[in-house]
Amino acid sequence: MISALIPAAMCSSGADPAGPSYEWMKFFSPEDLEISSVWQLSDGSYVAGGKGEEGRVLFCLDSSGELLWTKNIPGGDKNGTVRFVEKSSNGGLYLFTDGENLIKTNTKGDVEWSYHQPLGAISSIEVSDSGDVLMSGNHLQSFITMVGSNGTELWNKTLGSPQGGGQYILTSVQKAEDGGFIIAGYINPIIYTGKYRGFVMKTDYNGNQEWASQYGYDNSAIITSISPLDNGGYAAGLVEITDLDVSMNTDRTGYKSYILVMDGKGEVLSKKAVPGVDIIHYIKSAGDGGYYLLASSYDVVSGLTDYMVIKTDSDGSVEWEKFFGQTRISSLQIADDGGLLLSGRDENSKDGIIIKMFPEDIKPEKSPGFGAIIMFSALFCVMNILNKKRRK
Repeated sequence: MISALIPAAMCSSGADPAGPSYEWMKFFSPEDLEISSVWQLSDGSYVAGGKGEEGRVLFCLDSSGELLWTKNIPGGDKNGTVRFVEKSSNGGLYLFTDGENLIKTNTKGDVEWSYHQPLGAISSIEVSDSGDVLMSGNHLQSFITMVGSNGTELWNKTLGSPQGGGQYILTSVQKAEDGGFIIAGYINPIIYTGKYRGFVMKTDYNGNQEWASQYGYDNSAIITSISPLDNGGYAAGLVEITDLDVSMNTDRTGYKSYILVMDGKGEVLSKKAVPGVDIIHYIKSAGDGGYYLLASSYDVVSGLTDYMVIKTDSDGSVEWEKFFGQTRISSLQIADDGGLLLSGRDENSKDGIIIKMFPEDIKPEKSPGFGAIIMFSALFCVMNILNKKRRK
């Protein structure tokens, strides 16, 4: 069942600061579909992955958000899910599912091949321009695996031990402007007395390291997401985690998030705090010098986490933000017309949601939407680190 109900908590406050209007939105009851990821196809339709009554499911919406078809993806059980979907440059789709499986289908969801990652947990996936797929993950050591466009493994490399000791934990991988890859995450110090440190590593197309930089501060810090910039640099979401008990922190939560901007060699150019945000889950270059953020803040009084989408300028200052209450937006893409394509799930009702926003330069007479959501694991990483530090 598709619901047209718009939760009050998702209404944006303010006028212009609320950003672009909503072109359309669709809600899906948890009995029918759970939404994990969405992508636009070349014909203007949208394909999304998630979980249906029989497990893994792929479904397609037309350009106005109307459901066209659904397709059950074989494998797994009734608890199986499609966690990630992206279009291939060679035609068809890439799906990443439960059980650490990468699946190639045509645009109708018919399976062409499947690759299983035998060890470890995949944290981020990036599809190259040639149609090969780089997967980053964590096991006894963190690793990167390249799977060719025909489903064969091209190479698999572990990252070894970082300078200064500890263990790499990977959270994000993206294509770099020169055809290589940029990898980000944090370093687990292993010993309780150490600080968690953010890191960024640049590799060539074959996974050979070109440089690596660490980002340590007075507090523990992790990098949850990274995005390449048109100028050859990078922007990352950095979360600092205090060592004190939450009740003793002036910011009340123990988290503080920053946009970290680096040059092409990883040297920090700027570090800008994002007000009202505890955790940046995802960062993406907006194409105009600014950034899109998927973020959240935790209210220690109510015990609730509020989710939001934020647009900043090139300096990291907020231009607009949209609040979604307890609806967690887990996927953000830029559609062909420049508008945002979002998907997520209401943490209370478990309803899934897909939203198409107008481009920022289009102001319709009347919005049909709300009026005046690796990544895979950033929130889990932050909560796990803070819990460990509380147990010291």
